[in-house]
Amino acid sequence: MLAYTGQAQVDLELPEEATAADLMQEIGRRFADNIPHHMWDREKETFAPMVRILANGTVVNNLAQPLTEGGQYFFILAVAGG
Repeated sequence: MLAYTGQAQVDLELPEEATAADLMQEIGRRFADNIPHHMWDREKETFAPMVRILANGTVVNNLAQPLTEGGQYFFILAVAGG
């Protein structure tokens, strides 16, 4: 996401009960103007399914997963092809 945020790291303050979905929403809204349309749906305010999040090095499959204080979260673009 460095190319879209202009920052190597983004520090956020989220509610204590925040989930991975909340994090994705906050990043999407904050940087919506910089994220390509094929990755961020501006009307629905959601990331495309190909955008995944890693929580402390593990792929998050359940976006209802609570965040951990001080956790490191990375956004990745899943790429497939042949």
